[in-house]
Amino acid sequence: VRARARVLLGAPARRAGLFEAIEAAPSPLAKPAGRARSPLRAGDDVGPYHLVEVLGSGGFGTVFLAEQTEPVHRRVALKMLHEGLLSASARTRFEAERQVLARMEHPGIARVFDADTTPSGVPYFAMEFVDGEPITTYCDAAGLGLRARIQLVGSVCRAVAHAHQRGVVHRDLKPSNVLVLEVDGVAQAKVIDFGVAKILDDFGGARSDLSIAGEMLGTPSSMSPEQVAGELDLDTRADVYSLGVLMYELIAGAPPFDVQELGIAGLLHAVLETEPESPGRRRRRAAGDESTGAGRVPSDLDWIVMRCLEKDRARRYPSAIALAADLQRFLDRRPVEAAPPSTWYRARTLVRRHRAVTIAAGAVFLSLVVGGVGTVLGLVRAREERDVARTVLDFVRSDLLAATVPSDRPDRGKDVLLLDVVNDAARRLEAGETGVAASGSPRAIAAIHSMLADLYDFLGRYEESALHAERALESFSRAGEGDSHDAMRTASRRAGTLGRLGQLDESTEILRGIAERQDGTTLDAREERVYTLVRLAYAEKAAGEFPASIAAAETALAEARAFDAPHWSMLSIVHTALGVVYASDQQVERAGRHFEQAYELDRGGLGEEHPRTLTGLGNVASNLLARGEHEEAAERLEECILLASPSLGADHPDLLKLRRNLGMALLGAGRTDDARDVLVSTLGDAVARLGEQHDECLALRACLSEVALAVGDTGAAVSKIRSAYEETLRSSGPDAAATQHRRRALLDILFTADAPIDELMSVADADVASSERTFGAEHLTTLRARANRALVLNRAERWQESEAEYRATIEAFDRSRGRVDAETIETRGALADLLLELDRIDEAEALGRELVEDAHGLPADDLESRGRAAARLGFALVAKGEVEEAIEVLGDAEALLADSVGEDDVWTRYVRQVVSDVRADRSR
Repeated sequence: VRARARVLLGAPARRAGLFEAIEAAPSPLAKPAGRARSPLRAGDDVGPYHLVEVLGSGGFGTVFLAEQTEPVHRRVALKMLHEGLLSASARTRFEAERQVLARMEHPGIARVFDADTTPSGVPYFAMEFVDGEPITTYCDAAGLGLRARIQLVGSVCRAVAHAHQRGVVHRDLKPSNVLVLEVDGVAQAKVIDFGVAKILDDFGGARSDLSIAGEMLGTPSSMSPEQVAGELDLDTRADVYSLGVLMYELIAGAPPFDVQELGIAGLLHAVLETEPESPGRRRRRAAGDESTGAGRVPSDLDWIVMRCLEKDRARRYPSAIALAADLQRFLDRRPVEAAPPSTWYRARTLVRRHRAVTIAAGAVFLSLVVGGVGTVLGLVRAREERDVARTVLDFVRSDLLAATVPSDRPDRGKDVLLLDVVNDAARRLEAGETGVAASGSPRAIAAIHSMLADLYDFLGRYEESALHAERALESFSRAGEGDSHDAMRTASRRAGTLGRLGQLDESTEILRGIAERQDGTTLDAREERVYTLVRLAYAEKAAGEFPASIAAAETALAEARAFDAPHWSMLSIVHTALGVVYASDQQVERAGRHFEQAYELDRGGLGEEHPRTLTGLGNVASNLLARGEHEEAAERLEECILLASPSLGADHPDLLKLRRNLGMALLGAGRTDDARDVLVSTLGDAVARLGEQHDECLALRACLSEVALAVGDTGAAVSKIRSAYEETLRSSGPDAAATQHRRRALLDILFTADAPIDELMSVADADVASSERTFGAEHLTTLRARANRALVLNRAERWQESEAEYRATIEAFDRSRGRVDAETIETRGALADLLLELDRIDEAEALGRELVEDAHGLPADDLESRGRAAARLGFALVAKGEVEEAIEVLGDAEALLADSVGEDDVWTRYVRQVVSDVRADRSR
């Protein structure tokens, strides 16, 4: 049986589908005069639509209000291309708008119902009729206050974000294209008219075939500077600018630059060169009141609008969802991301803008700048070392917070990053330019270096973190406290950081020694020992020592539970570690139970929207994805992204990973178009935030190769994954985890695409060699690589070598995991396939019966492994002519597979087809 099924053990079966690309040609530079408009009039009929009146007419089409008479009765907006515009480019632009709208499924965007052509060949499409008013007109007529207007703008931002997630930039967001109607007394905004929309390509940039250099599409008073300049590489930040203009007009009563005042040339120059005054000042000036009164615009809102209107798109909000999130912060009366030049406001938001949300790697959560100086200082205070505490506080005030004051560092303006602050403070400490040097207290210096080590670890700057932890340990030694609890805690955290730097042997050795030395005589020491065991579990996992990793994490859980009243936070951290190590060992069901427990603990202790809770929800979703439960994984990921976006912004690195996982979950669920839209949008944000060569961008490009494969475009799939792999290989080396992952993905896709055997063999050999160098000869990863190489040898018809590789790999699986193991059984099943292919039917049958017997010893919920084992026995029985037993065994296999991987899985369908063929042969 030469069904490919899967190359990588545990990888889901491929989905088939059709790829419908939106193709469009450049529009002409200028419109020829005298083009004919639609010859149709009110009262005419077009298909099932009766034209009632003209709603509007533009350069490309006329929009009618129409009554649909069948199959349902409703009012629609019917847009029809002008009959004189039947050129290929005009048709393409018109069709592109229809395709763009068809992508959308959001209550804030008008929907497309139908599309067709008239008998004379003029295309049209019917869409939702929005019986509303322009947003500015509605707000003024309804007398809406400022907060109500901002709530309405927030809903518009979310609708626009939906378009962006589907790879579409509107490019013409203005009041008349945002209509408001009332539904059950509640105002609802709808975005309309995607006639000049831009469709993004696979890399998040604009498709150049929809526009040409110098072409200016849109409404000048609402256009971004890059649109005015006719630039081709527009992205979602062009819409962010237009949303800022819309908000400005709703606040100030006029756009920032008015064409009636400036004329078209003056307006275009102003958009490119002139900084507008804030909407609050414009509103006060229009009212003739420069004072602060009841109608004053809050400064937070001014900051938000002005960030949208930045000339440099890199300084705007990166996405519409990030803008919506900041508007919600304003409405909730929380600090907004659009930072003012106030020292304490910036200090308050400094850590929040850079906070980490993952605990799986052992990150330490600190709130240092406001509300205390962290755990190190807490311990110092507990010991009542007032002089040390005063020294540390002076360092925080004089050397950390001082760097956030723009007047002190005018070269930075208002954008001071936490990393800049910490770097300045660390440099001053090293140079002896701080008051700490004068104090001469090794204990105070140790506390400060420990604090800096934690901050650098928090920021992901692991080399600097390890350096300051080492300096702290040196100071502890000078103070005669080298074996103190504080010193061992610092050493434990330093060892965890070394593990993240890839120094696994040193990290593991240090952590093992610390775990043995932490005697647990005090409550603090017992707690820190639990965290040391968690770090040790991660270090052992990274080194590929899964049994030792699991043992350390299970010991941590037992010791945490031994407390009289174990704190939920400690238990959550330990359950997360257990989830990570079990997932790494492919025990996904057990991992899922620990992830769920960690999530529930954090949700109860911190609330649903806390970053750590959201990390837990992301872990739960990722586990569902690994288990093949794609629909539920997608639901959890969407929930996580929705909750996390307001605090992090859609382009935060952790959000980018969640969005990537969402794309893959949608792909696994068969929602290929949605998957592609999400991944393309995410890649665009990732490139803007991180740069094209960042590993997250390469990972997203690899995911897009999966999309291309799913829609049958194997050439594009191979090209994308090969490019992503080669760039990762160049940047990270042959044995980096990302390189190994992409190499296996490349092998997977090359196998599916029937690539030349020489390339397949080369990639398979490289994977085995890299795994052996990294993990050793009998590590699970290496054994999977060898099983893949055996499959490639089979493809090359090198039968003896393939069989020898399978048998050697199976022996190693038996030694490390035992016979009754899903991966051992799967590899033996691949050997059964080979034996059957070589017509060694009796051997294949005997091995098939062993597989069925061993599979019954697997967990009851592993129906897929049991189904595959039964299928292989059934195939051997068919080849042997044992038809009755074969049909019975294959019937059981089909039922097991249908219940586990679904009716449409390649294995389920193949088994069903074999049964059908056998019955047909028997009836003849």
